[in-house]
Order: sequence, then structure tokens, then C-alpha cells
Amino acid sequence: SKATWDAGLSYAFDTGTRLFGNVATGFYAPSLYQRYGDGSWVKGNPGLEPESSVSYELGVEQALWDDRLVLNAAVFTTEYEDQVAYDVARQAYYNADEAKVRGFELGFSVQPGELMRIDLGWTHVSAKQKTAGGTWEHSFQMPDDRLTGTVCLFPLDRLKLSLTGRWEDE
Repeated sequence: SKATWDAGLSYAFDTGTRLFGNVATGFYAPSLYQRYGDGSWVKGNPGLEPESSVSYELGVEQALWDDRLVLNAAVFTTEYEDQVAYDVARQAYYNADEAKVRGFELGFSVQPGELMRIDLGWTHVSAKQKTAGGTWEHSFQMPDDRLTGTVCLFPLDRLKLSLTGRWEDE
């Protein structure tokens, strides 16, 4: 077990602009499958250690047209120790000593009427892992780009219907 924490700060200006920041720690214990799986494509690793991380995020949000349109942008970085990773060539899980993820997010939310809201977001990341030789290499553990869209309908006061789609590159 491990304790984690999260601290954030947000300041809203009278102009509809909001600045925000966040610092958080994370912890991930390997799954039973990652540790003991024995499939034809994956071999578990009983020696896997839990991964830990520290994340930082800074962003800005701008509300327009009586909050019917909200634009947002953020930059972030996450640093990992003992990241649980997968080696395609060996078909096995392992711990990457160090890993970094850096990126940005851009998005908007628009409410064209009282009955509908549309959210769209794009995330771009650069993920790297430190090799046994001490050099940093591109990590293929997560996609470089992701688009997410959601359409929400509010047909009744206490009813919300939503449909979300997501695209990720290879």
C-alpha cells in the first residue's frame, strides 16, 4: 500500500478567464495478469515492482458568450519510477527504471442550446523511457495523439444522455 496526494490551485478572473495548476503523486500496483499471466502472447513477470509517479499541470480556461463556449489549454508532465511497461520483442512485462510523459491538451465545450452540449479535446504527448544503457528512447506505451468528443443531451430536467467517441493513433 502507498499513500498518494493531490494539490491544486485555481484562480478565476472577472473576465471569464481561469488559471489553474495541479501537482499529484500516483501509484500503480501491477495486475495479477502482468505478474503471473501465462498466455501465448504474454508472459507475466512475478518480480514486477509497483510504479510511482509525480505529475504537474498548468492551464488556462476562457469562458465566452455567457459560458456557452469554454476554451481550455493545459501543459503537463509526469515522471515515473519503476513504470510497468511491456516489451513486444520478449512478450513480457518489465519495470522501466525511469519514464517521462510530457504534453499538452486543447479543448472546448459549446452549449448551442439548453438541451445540448458538445465537448471536444485533443491531447498530444511525448513519452520516453530510460534504457538499461542510460539513454532516453521513445516509449510506445501510450499513443502520441488522442481526440475525444462527447455529445450530451438533456431532454428532461433529471435525465442526461451522452455519447462519447475517442480516436487514438497507433
